[in-house]
Amino acid sequence: LSSFNFLSHLNLNKMEAQFEKAKELQESNPQEAIKLLKEIIMKEAMNKKEEESLLKVKENSIFLLASIFKQQGEFNLLFQLVKDVRPIIANFPQARVAKIVKGLYMEGVSISGENEEKVKLSEDIVDWCKETKRNFLRYRIETILANIYFKDKKFKEALELLARLLHEVKKIEDMMLLVDINLTESKVQHALENIPKAKASLTAVKTAATTVNVNPPTQAEIDLMSGILAAEEKDYNTAYSYFFESFQAYIQLKNKGEAHKSLQYMLLSKIMGKHPEDIFGILHQTIVAEYQTKEIEFFRKVAESSKHKSLVEFEHLLEEHKAELTDPLIVHHTQQLYSQLLEENIKKIVMPFSKVEIDHVAKLIGLPMDKVMLKLSEMILDKKIAATLDQGNGCLIIFNDIETDKTFDHSLDIIKNLEKVVDSLYEKAGKLQE
Repeated sequence: LSSFNFLSHLNLNKMEAQFEKAKELQESNPQEAIKLLKEIIMKEAMNKKEEESLLKVKENSIFLLASIFKQQGEFNLLFQLVKDVRPIIANFPQARVAKIVKGLYMEGVSISGENEEKVKLSEDIVDWCKETKRNFLRYRIETILANIYFKDKKFKEALELLARLLHEVKKIEDMMLLVDINLTESKVQHALENIPKAKASLTAVKTAATTVNVNPPTQAEIDLMSGILAAEEKDYNTAYSYFFESFQAYIQLKNKGEAHKSLQYMLLSKIMGKHPEDIFGILHQTIVAEYQTKEIEFFRKVAESSKHKSLVEFEHLLEEHKAELTDPLIVHHTQQLYSQLLEENIKKIVMPFSKVEIDHVAKLIGLPMDKVMLKLSEMILDKKIAATLDQGNGCLIIFNDIETDKTFDHSLDIIKNLEKVVDSLYEKAGKLQE
């Protein structure tokens, strides 16, 4: 028995040394490192006690091998690793098995590439979870799968999966998982422009979040989504506050990509909230210095051009930065800003006239006549200008502002107040008679 223990200890030391060597070689000679790690993973224990001691070394070897595949962008090799390790870890403790499978899955979905492959990986693990009755792990994988569907714009599939997940997860009252599910649903509903449902899902997120300690990345995501929905409701001051919170959180998390996005949304809120002058102060802050990109430069130029309220200058900026304007939220609000600027320019031109040729307005504003005609029709229907189009003569007829006589309104208010007085006196008279 003592000789077995000695051999087991020797075997363990040898595997630990082999693992350390693989760690050293992962950068200089990844192929040799992969070979060493596979040997450790496939190594069979001499007895049950040795098997228990090798668990940690094998687990670390699996994660290091997955990390190497991720660095190399070898998604297919990582997918195969997920399948190959299942028989090996079958006798591991349940919690450790779930940790390993989830860890491998997270490495796989973080590799840049086609979402279709990530969906296949997700579905494969979900099927395995169903076979082995690992429901908790399945819920987490399916939540991430719903997020992949969202990124791939498969909104129908995402909503169907989320609806089923909500029904199942509510029964087990896993509040942290409910936060993630509702947050993904809020994103999907926002993408479908269903703002009331997106808000309802976000409210559910915040309700569930009050009962658990939400991790910093999720809290940053909640703040970002709160800012997006506030911006959709044109509450740009509130939106800015949320975006600033998420920006600071992502800086702490060293997530430059999301921090950069939050900063863009902060600047967008200032422009849409008609405070473009604040942008220059924000961009001079030390914390923002490393985010001076073309996207940020676009907002600085928009802030500068807003002083002139020039439509031609704004169109030139949009054309110049067309490659950078890819974010759906920024594109949507930039279009709104263009529409506002167009309306302001049209009002500035037509208001001095009682009748003006549409062709003349189009020339002054520098846009095609049919586009100006369409915008004028829209402004008349929205009652932004009191006018009518004389399409036969190609003219816009502007009506003078009619001053409304408020005498009748005041008279109605007096009658309503008198009615309240009479009702009050009637009630008091009734009480006296009693």
